Formats: sequence, C-alpha cells, structure tokens
Amino acid sequence: MPVWAVIKGSTRPLGNLANEALRMKRMETHQVFDSFWKERGMSRTQGYKWMAKKLRLSEELAHIGGFEMDRCQKLIRLCEKERNKEKKKETA
Repeated sequence: MPVWAVIKGSTRPLGNLANEALRMKRMETHQVFDSFWKERGMSRTQGYKWMAKKLRLSEELAHIGGFEMDRCQKLIRLCEKERNKEKKKETA
C-alpha cells in the first residue's frame, strides 16, 4: 500500500510514488544528507538551500521525496565529495 506525505494544508503530495528500491535509495540519501548538514552546523533550511544550489534545482524541487535514483546518487556523491575535501584540508 503506498504511503504519501502531503504539503501542509493541501492534498498535494511531497514526492512521487516509488517502488521498493527507490524508497530504500531515498532513505539512504536522507541518512547521508541529514548527517551532512547537521555535521556542518547548518539548519535544515540551510542544508536544503545548499542542496538546491549544488544540484541546480529550485528550492521547491529540492526534496528527496521527489528524486529518482540518479538524483539520489548524485546527492550522495556530492556529500561524500565535500566530506573528502574537508578531510584533505584538515590533513594539509
């Protein structure tokens, strides 16, 4: 049975219907991304603004619940790339 989250005060869904594999990928993406912005002392809003800028999306479209597999993987790679850059700076 599908589960839908909706935008507060509306019946408009936050994301799109996903199969099991995509749901799992979105959960993985959320885990990586949420730890990423929290580790940097960002607010959730700041994290999502960073994501929108890096993925070249409007803030309205920068929601993991609407991502397909490729965009999820791209965000995971971006977070990992930023972490690696920071580690290199620390050891330099």
